[in-house]
Amino acid sequence: MHFSIDTIIGLIALGIGLMALPTIFQMFYGRPKLMFEADDFTGPDGRILVLAIKNQPIKSRFLRLIGVEREAGDVIAFFDIQELGTGRILTRSVTGLLNCAPLRTMGLQARALPNFTVGLTVISTREGSAQIVDARPEKVMPIEPGHYVARIAIVRGQNTYRIDQAFRVANADHETIWDQRNVVSILQ
Repeated sequence: MHFSIDTIIGLIALGIGLMALPTIFQMFYGRPKLMFEADDFTGPDGRILVLAIKNQPIKSRFLRLIGVEREAGDVIAFFDIQELGTGRILTRSVTGLLNCAPLRTMGLQARALPNFTVGLTVISTREGSAQIVDARPEKVMPIEPGHYVARIAIVRGQNTYRIDQAFRVANADHETIWDQRNVVSILQ
């Protein structure tokens, strides 16, 4: 059996192309994929309203089989607080305090690991006294009972996710809640 030079070159090119497929799939399907959920936490230091940022794992069996892995992504966050009804802006461009539990880090930036959650703390309340949480510790901003909306920007690389999430602040800590857990994000 004789093969022409063209056939041999074609088979080599096909082999190289097949070996490059995992790399190509990694470039498109391995990027961080962020999902959001409004959450709260009550502990010994009071209650906090948190926006959970989750980096979804690869779910496709085929992609996992060829070695595609979800990449981690660094995120930063900013938010405004606006009073519902009056439209009055309480504060603008608050630097978000981000917490990555698996890495035990807390600060202005967090690493969103695949299959783990980063928490953005927006409001904290203790013994009926609530405040807006700013990552800069010198910035203490109390917030009165009422209905508000947090206008949140989550930045990962060149992508910005915009989220408007309504919440209520009450005199009793356990009544300070998000209006709903579902979060609608708009990628810009």
